[in-house]
Amino acid sequence: EIIKMMIGREITEKYPKIENELGDIVLKVENLTKKGMFEKYSKDRQEEHLKLFYMPTNSDFGKDLPEHYGTLTYYDEDGIYHEEKVLTVDGDYARVYDGIYDSIVNGKEQVIQPWQTILQMEMLETGVKDLK
Repeated sequence: EIIKMMIGREITEKYPKIENELGDIVLKVENLTKKGMFEKYSKDRQEEHLKLFYMPTNSDFGKDLPEHYGTLTYYDEDGIYHEEKVLTVDGDYARVYDGIYDSIVNGKEQVIQPWQTILQMEMLETGVKDLK
């Protein structure tokens, strides 16, 4: 019931697993702006590292290398074209799980608000709606 309240549907209504190769476009947003776009093709390093038994105790755990950074492409107010690499913000799954614990056990405010989860689901749905 809680999941249904958070995401607006039953937990059993899952997306089918779609296999992707490195470099495949897995989320594409079009017509959001006429001035630029952001592209990032690599997956989350934390998940990749855990699968390799490379643990969070390593200082570079989950960190992207420069070849994994996203690229921001845009035109400025003067119509000049720009293309720049964007450093990836460090993720930390542990913070999320700690936040869930603190919210349930200690009554603290949720780290990830329900509206943020719903927004993420809507973005994913929009990105995959035309996939076959």
